Amino acid sequence: MATILCGAVKKNCRLGPGCRYLTPRGRRLPPGCICRFWLKGRGGLRVSICMADEETKYQKEITMVKEVEHRGSVRIHIDQQPYESPNPTTGEALYELGNVKPGMELYREVAGNREDKPTPKNSEHIRLTENEHFHSGEPHKFTIIVNARKKTVISEEVTFEEIVALAFDPIPPNSLFTVTYTGGVHHKEGTLKPGQKVEIKDGMEFNVTETGQS
Repeated sequence: MATILCGAVKKNCRLGPGCRYLTPRGRRLPPGCICRFWLKGRGGLRVSICMADEETKYQKEITMVKEVEHRGSVRIHIDQQPYESPNPTTGEALYELGNVKPGMELYREVAGNREDKPTPKNSEHIRLTENEHFHSGEPHKFTIIVNARKKTVISEEVTFEEIVALAFDPIPPNSLFTVTYTGGVHHKEGTLKPGQKVEIKDGMEFNVTETGQS
């Protein structure tokens, strides 16, 4: 057996069946497994290698990690089509890369029973993982209550300025406003200040009050 770097003690050792190294999640190794290494590439690739398996598998996974780190990009899928994307990237770049049609929204697929998360079309950095999937679709519409009136928005977040514009049309010049909200995500409530934004959900209520002149 070759002498290799042990992920537990960070030094070279000749591994044997008596190794008691715990995985990062605290689980004992399965019977017959000599050791397990955990690696993470810049692209988010995470692999576990049981040294009881064939050594060729270990070498293959190591090569995959090195390739991801070297090219500085990852392979993703948009509408079931494979693309090579820089990592990190932006929402704007993903919309352009996948040729997302105007008026459509790009959704990032998530595991489990949760709803896929919309990807904002902006310049904020997004970190990707290898073989991640996205799909385009109709924008999700939210119904919120602003000063006791129903309003429809298509963004997951709204700003102080957007809520004021929904409450007052036209906006009184040189006016100051106070914006409060209730029934937010996780039953959150609070006050929104100029320049701030808040995540919304259906039925969330906002109250906008004119408090004076600037």
